[in-house]
Amino acid sequence: MQGDSARTQPLGDARFARDGAGARTAFAPRVSEARKKPIRRGEPRACPLRRNRYMAIDFAVLPKPVPVPKTAPFPHRYEVRLDAQQMGAVLQASPRPRIVGGAPAEFGGRDDWWSPEHLFLASLNLCLRATFEALARLKHLEVLDYTASASAILDRTASGPAFTWLSIAVDLTVPPGEAGRARTLLEKAKQHCIISNTLKVPVELQISVDG
Repeated sequence: MQGDSARTQPLGDARFARDGAGARTAFAPRVSEARKKPIRRGEPRACPLRRNRYMAIDFAVLPKPVPVPKTAPFPHRYEVRLDAQQMGAVLQASPRPRIVGGAPAEFGGRDDWWSPEHLFLASLNLCLRATFEALARLKHLEVLDYTASASAILDRTASGPAFTWLSIAVDLTVPPGEAGRARTLLEKAKQHCIISNTLKVPVELQISVDG
């Protein structure tokens, strides 16, 4: 409020002071009155800047909580369509992008498209990442960086060609002091990974955590 020329008038719970030019400055109710009103997320909150009859309002919007994705009820159903071409095929699962693939060069195919072997490693790699992401979000673990490389060896077996070795090497960066918790959650993610649990060959997990 400015001198004798300023007038104060009530407007709802707040009051306004007019200066000589007619500009209005908002003031909150008394501190005792303001404390009676709960502050909710996403609403303006009053911040006392000076101790007098009224306190100036400093509007600060509290961040809204990020919604956590929910798991759909089981069972889940997935479907991928394959359209054969003169060479290779096109995989579709709308609305996702199409994937062109076929046999790898090792089996007389090409090395510039996705092969079943590479798609398999991609699904294994992505499944571990998605499972770890869900656990990290649930346990409030901040992940600064995550990179992983999936590798496999295909060899002859008594029942025919098959994968005889699988490995995922994960490089993880977390805040200082969180390395142990990150390693534990990543190992737990491997135990709950749907793709690795479907395989007959054990998946070797190599972890490198910086934090």
